Amino acid sequence: MKKQLIMFAVVLLVSAMGVFAACTDTDGGKDIYKKGTVSYKGKTYTDACKGTTSIGENYCSRGSKGFRAYTFVKCPYGACSNGACTKPVCGNGIKEGNEKCDTGALVGVPCTPSYKGQCSYCMAGCISWANKNSCYNYWANENHTMDVGNVADEAGHNLSDWGPVETTTHGGSWGSSPTGSSCCPYGSDLYPAAYDGTARVVSDSLSSDNSTLEMPIGWGNFYSSQYLEFMALKGISMNDSFDVYIGGNKVYSFKDDGVRQVQPPSQGSYYFDFGTATSPVQSGYKQITEASAYDAIIGYGWVTAPDGSRDRATGTNLTRDIIFGASDTEFKIDIPDDGAVYFVTVYFGDMSYAHDKMSVTAEGNIIFSDVNTADGQVVAKSAYIGSVTDGTLNIVFKDNGGDNVHWSIVGLDVKKSYCPEQWVKHSFKVSSYGTPSSWYGRNMPGIDAGVNALIKFVSTAPHWSGYDTYGQVAISQVITKWRHNVDVCV
Repeated sequence: MKKQLIMFAVVLLVSAMGVFAACTDTDGGKDIYKKGTVSYKGKTYTDACKGTTSIGENYCSRGSKGFRAYTFVKCPYGACSNGACTKPVCGNGIKEGNEKCDTGALVGVPCTPSYKGQCSYCMAGCISWANKNSCYNYWANENHTMDVGNVADEAGHNLSDWGPVETTTHGGSWGSSPTGSSCCPYGSDLYPAAYDGTARVVSDSLSSDNSTLEMPIGWGNFYSSQYLEFMALKGISMNDSFDVYIGGNKVYSFKDDGVRQVQPPSQGSYYFDFGTATSPVQSGYKQITEASAYDAIIGYGWVTAPDGSRDRATGTNLTRDIIFGASDTEFKIDIPDDGAVYFVTVYFGDMSYAHDKMSVTAEGNIIFSDVNTADGQVVAKSAYIGSVTDGTLNIVFKDNGGDNVHWSIVGLDVKKSYCPEQWVKHSFKVSSYGTPSSWYGRNMPGIDAGVNALIKFVSTAPHWSGYDTYGQVAISQVITKWRHNVDVCV
């Protein structure tokens, strides 16, 4: 009987030791932005601020099977309250963290200066102060754009004897989408505006009624200069050529040089290495930390801050460090709306922990869903996202739950595509201040009350197949520009 009592006491002792040895943490780990309490061996330890800028963080080492541990952390945004680090809130009237200003409800609202005076207001996002002047004088740039081939846009420009609208009537190889086509409306010398892909073939006749249009080009001594820009297809045939006349005066000639521009990977593409501020950066990549908030000057950054970063000190410069988060977190990149298309590659993973159910959206569309990575694994996923028409590429990183509730990213590539046949921008000056004899917008025939200029495009290339009077030259998006002096009071 005594032996049985002793064995029973030993069992009770071992069970009690197991209970008291378990470790729990109400904030789920080293979460400095949430106040938590660790329970270990019958005692509790609650996170507490150390002064107003640092936090004493309690956590369980190795999860529930570990022991209570403690670390001292300086809050990234410089403020601690009620046992947790705080993040700046733009619009609360308090300048916090990395904010440059905070005027409460007036953030992003332009001020009204006094006459000939100046005032300052806090810009949206609390990123900077902006100055606003009252009256000032400057040289204004004005322009007029007309898209050849867009019937609604052509109205009022008196087009005469052009070929039919492409691509709908001819089925030519050019177009607005590079998918399945050899033409692309971008490249180092291409027009930077949005482009719908329509055009018309140009006549090879010098007759006054062939391939002409009317455009305002400015007039009067107060104009300093006048310019003409347009887009022309630089085709695979390498023998494109044409002349341009304004009011009967030849102002420009082009003969194909056989050179085809492509978009180098280093221009228009972005490569980001996600990690800590002190870890090494992958060659050719830009460093992104958890504190890299969106900056309109550099054109990229976090719209919502991630939870943090870690350097695992193993792997390549790209894979060794991570940025992670438990909630949906947006990263924004300013992208020019120039008709290009983009491919996105996201590098998921962590050299020390497994992650699961990670997802990514781009422009509101899911491009990767429920991506899983093992401990020490980095996986690259690529997706085609097409063109970006609003000037901003918005990428959101998400975690859909699972065993690890944090997404983990080590890098991001945003690549701009290119192809050999291109819509090329032609831009040249047709007049200069002080030289009225060459000022076509002022003295040339075909001017309507000094406002509209008669512009003619004449193809000097071989005929386009199927047309007897048209060379293989296509024109789109004609733009006239001029400058003049103005007084502005706001």
